Amino acid sequence: MRYCLLLIWLISSGAWAQHSADLIPREVLFDDFVHRNIKLAPDGQRVYYQHSDQPASLFYREGPDFSSEKTLTPPTGFSQYEPLNDGRVCYLSQKDIGDELVIIGEQVETLFADSLGLIISLQRDGNSARNDLLAAIHGKEGMEGYYAIPIESDGSMKRVCQLFDHGKVYFDASFNPVAARGSGPNRTRLFYYRKDDEWVLFDRLPWEESMFIGGLSQIVSVSADGKWVFFTSHSGSDKVQWRKLNTNSGKVETIATDGLADMLPWVPVIGPDGHPDAVVALFETTHRQYLDQEIEADCVWLESQIDGDLSFSGFSNDHKTWLVRQLNGGPVLYFVFNREARSLTPLFYDRPHLQEYELANRKGFVVETRDDRKLPLHVYLPPGSDSNKDGIPDKPLPSVMY
Repeated sequence: MRYCLLLIWLISSGAWAQHSADLIPREVLFDDFVHRNIKLAPDGQRVYYQHSDQPASLFYREGPDFSSEKTLTPPTGFSQYEPLNDGRVCYLSQKDIGDELVIIGEQVETLFADSLGLIISLQRDGNSARNDLLAAIHGKEGMEGYYAIPIESDGSMKRVCQLFDHGKVYFDASFNPVAARGSGPNRTRLFYYRKDDEWVLFDRLPWEESMFIGGLSQIVSVSADGKWVFFTSHSGSDKVQWRKLNTNSGKVETIATDGLADMLPWVPVIGPDGHPDAVVALFETTHRQYLDQEIEADCVWLESQIDGDLSFSGFSNDHKTWLVRQLNGGPVLYFVFNREARSLTPLFYDRPHLQEYELANRKGFVVETRDDRKLPLHVYLPPGSDSNKDGIPDKPLPSVMY
């Protein structure tokens, strides 16, 4: 009997050891993202990114195949970067005496050395072929404000707007201030638009729980000509909607809503004119609405090519090249999509170290309750248990609900 028990213990221990070997080590799940801060160049010819273990360097892959990795190393560390239209890159280098802008190309150029305070944001004009940058500067007396920086001229800065107290300013393609987000009493969120050199309040949003993570109600974009402000809002509605404001008349219209879920301010397709072409809500899966029918065929084709939800990470100036993502509950896979050739080139996963493991995929369903309510359900199945990948296991399995 003793030998039988020992034999059973050895067999079960071996089976458990084999099963445990397939488990992902806990520490691996908490490793940093390897590829991060990923951006598409304005001309669509390069994809830039950083490695978690080499934060002082910038890496890129170049078209048309985007296969080989190359490195750019600034002379000093940097906190932000923006690809420019001509293949160069502008870095924000932070020093004790103030921030510097450093341009890396065939030569290294330093702009405004020792003259800036703290640059809290740096962005490129995405609606123009110019190499203009917009910098929000504070911390240096007499210089606080938003500045337009024409990289291709003598580099002289022009202040285009004062900083907005506890908020953010949104600009048109010529860097004219058009809209702003601020804060009010009881943590309310306030939206303004610019008219006759004055800020005019057009939406007041009471505090709600999603504001802990930034909030679903946001100003998202401004049209290139400054005539429209596009934003998401939950004021007067039980769900967040996409809306637009006419800056001439002050009139607000709803442009997209979903019957089951909040519309999201994230991952829209914003066209070269600053108008949203496609927006999303998230319920059991992504609900995408098309405001410009020209891109619908491209999105439908992309959704047929990837294993999961389609998401967007960047667009070239001419919108002929997109940086897209595959989301399925595991590591995020990035692709470059050429719209004219309708070709999809895989780049890398954000956490490639997880690719040596067999991972579960996520599938979404809508479940209807006895009282006719519809609820979203995300199903994660053990690897190998769903041969046709329809989200339903080949045979019944124990379930964990959370």
